[in-house]
Amino acid sequence: MYIGIVADDLTGAADAAAPFAKRGLQAGVGIALPGKPTFRMEACDALAYDTETREMPPENSVKITRLTRAATRRFLEFGPVLLYKKIDSTLRGHLRLELDAMRRELPGRLAVVCPAFPANGRTVVRGVLHIHGVPWTETDFAPSRSLDSDMPTVRAAFAGAQDIAVAEMGLDTLRQGVQAAEALWQRMMAQGIHTVFCDAVTQADLEILAQAILRQPQRYLPVGSAGFSAALAAWLPDPPSPAAPATEKAEDVFATGRVLVAVGSRHPISRRQAMYLAERAGILPVLLHKLTEAEEAAAQIRAQWEAGQRVVLLITPASDVPNGSALFQAAALSLHKQCARHGKKPVEALITTGGETAIQFCHAFGGMGLYISGETQPGVVRGYLHSAEKGSAAFQGLPIITKAGGFGTEETLARCVGLV
Repeated sequence: MYIGIVADDLTGAADAAAPFAKRGLQAGVGIALPGKPTFRMEACDALAYDTETREMPPENSVKITRLTRAATRRFLEFGPVLLYKKIDSTLRGHLRLELDAMRRELPGRLAVVCPAFPANGRTVVRGVLHIHGVPWTETDFAPSRSLDSDMPTVRAAFAGAQDIAVAEMGLDTLRQGVQAAEALWQRMMAQGIHTVFCDAVTQADLEILAQAILRQPQRYLPVGSAGFSAALAAWLPDPPSPAAPATEKAEDVFATGRVLVAVGSRHPISRRQAMYLAERAGILPVLLHKLTEAEEAAAQIRAQWEAGQRVVLLITPASDVPNGSALFQAAALSLHKQCARHGKKPVEALITTGGETAIQFCHAFGGMGLYISGETQPGVVRGYLHSAEKGSAAFQGLPIITKAGGFGTEETLARCVGLV
């Protein structure tokens, strides 16, 4: 294995692995399924493992730490050239807790943190995350939790404002080049610094960080979003004998086949994308209000396909509907059961928005993981399901697109199904 990525949700795991697929490497996402075979982590050159800890409450800190440490140890068994901690580009999740958990398995490494993802408008200037030029605390992505400082910095989001073992590196220093960055990090480590928070505005900035890390990858723990991952992929040397890359499964099926688009993200961007898709396709969404409607929703999905409708949109009717994850889990399980009962799977491709939505459909369809084949747009990842199930309704090889809730423009979902 060339790189191991520890992520806290499925969409994040997928978009972090996608740049390595674009390099021609075998890239995948591992999913833990209780009571079923585990994803073969050694089968990939680049593998992201989803701990599914993003939405866990803070009081589950012991479990979050245990899962993160276990994933790190599992990766170390395969001796990867590099380990990477994938975080959300808008700083959601248990940032410091999971970083500390990985660091306990990787003593002595300097954590190099930068959540920038310039291709999707995320930049870091003077320690503050900006989204399309606006400080993140002034956007829809503002944190619900309080920071440990009055300054809305990335460092404060990691509870590092008062930590004397934490430092920062601004653009002026970064743009002096790879050697200057590495020299600074060596001095920091000699002084007992364990984490450095870095600015980055362009992909070239991230590539300076990546090149410095790859000079001595065993000394560092890079921490960031898919932007940082892409920079590492760009500069990672070719492995001596890469595994065969994922072959494309019916690349045009999203534009020609029967597609289920499941929008579970509550972010306003995803909601606008869903409504634009419905208008562009001339369809009525299948609305899911409560758990008791799951069977009916699955029947509506099948009925729309049988009536000749190519694209079906499944969505909760409002952003404030509780238990959205459970709703989509129930709908996915009902659809699977109905497909098995009728001896066929009418869905030919799946698009999910939001990590919780993606994982619920993967679980319901018997997925052990995803093989990643590339991106359709920045942060919009294409691949196919690796399933444990057999039989006529099995979903092995189902083409799938995953997308985080806050990514993309109004046209993103419509573009995925060939309507733009």
